[in-house]
Amino acid sequence: MKRLFALLACVCILLSGCGISTSYNAYALGQARLRELSGTGVDAGLVPALNAFTGETARTLAAQESGGNLVYSPANLYLALCMLSEVTAGDSRAQVLDLLGLETAEQAQTAVNQLWRNLYQNGSQEKTLLANSLWLDRQADYKKDTVNTLARDYYTSVFQAPMGDPATDGAIADWIGDNTGGLLSDQAAAIQTSPETLLMLISALYFQGAWQDPFPESRTGPGTFTAGDGSERTVDFMHGTFDNSACVGEDYTAAALSFREGTKLWFFLPGEGLTPEDLLDRIPLDGSFSQDEAAYTVIHWTVPKLDLTADLNLTQALPDLGVTDLLNPALADFSPLTEGLAFLSQARHSARIRIDEEGCEAAAVTVEALAGEPMIPREIDMTLDRPFVFLITGTEGLPLFLGVVNTL
Repeated sequence: MKRLFALLACVCILLSGCGISTSYNAYALGQARLRELSGTGVDAGLVPALNAFTGETARTLAAQESGGNLVYSPANLYLALCMLSEVTAGDSRAQVLDLLGLETAEQAQTAVNQLWRNLYQNGSQEKTLLANSLWLDRQADYKKDTVNTLARDYYTSVFQAPMGDPATDGAIADWIGDNTGGLLSDQAAAIQTSPETLLMLISALYFQGAWQDPFPESRTGPGTFTAGDGSERTVDFMHGTFDNSACVGEDYTAAALSFREGTKLWFFLPGEGLTPEDLLDRIPLDGSFSQDEAAYTVIHWTVPKLDLTADLNLTQALPDLGVTDLLNPALADFSPLTEGLAFLSQARHSARIRIDEEGCEAAAVTVEALAGEPMIPREIDMTLDRPFVFLITGTEGLPLFLGVVNTL
């Protein structure tokens, strides 16, 4: 596989008008190459690690939202933190890997490879598209081996750009928009770099699926939704009767809607006296049930049409998840990437999901920014008011013209 990646190395593309270039052996993955990543399974050891990560982050983020709505992508957040582990060392790396349920950076590389292969699909009825990017300050020095590892093993597009420049912010917003189906355009437009920004690690995930059994639009109509605080609101509900998997227990009732390519969307309705947050310790977070628990059932659905968006500040959640050193300039260790001062100055996760009669569309993006001491460019005066030499070189550095000017 790495030999195939190497064929696409050393790309140098200027993005029009932005002064932004890809470099450091950025491996540009085309659609045909990406399709080769689809179809293989996930190692059995990774499944419990990802499930434990999902449970821990779900409980922490739900508590942070204090009874409000929550939507996020555990898979996208897991992939983004795997990338972050690659650029850290010492206790900084250990804290991130512990949250991921891993022990080494090599395991993080393997996890990303397996998740990407398992999740990625670009079919006519269902899409799960993943993308990673690394945005480097043009004036800072980085260790090329680490950048190349991110490009090769994490399928990361690498860009260099002037931080704090509106053109850079616009290019980042465009990249996020292109890789999230335009669902997170407002969140992307709000991302800003500053002269202190050393780099940004960005991971995006986009999902689109059509229902196996679409809801008849003629049966959609208004109904009352009772919120957790007892308040009532009139919203549009979809209605339909379909056969699918369901589980009825004391703590919750669970039922699934299927997409045409086999993916399922599970809904969990709490039992009497329980809240949705109570279920986070009780439900199978991978949607797995035994044959006895989940029987094939005729389900009469009443589902609200949804369009939910969440913007999560991970710098508040990460310390509760055991990741503390990265946020402290005195403790953060980013030595695999840079020798200069660096710390995690920004970590945000945005997600959106839309559900209607035809299917579901969802997107997520995780942005991790490192800051440090701003690079102050060297200044010189080049005043050609005395004899000088000039040289015009071609694209390969070949000398086209040379001259010596002694008098004018």
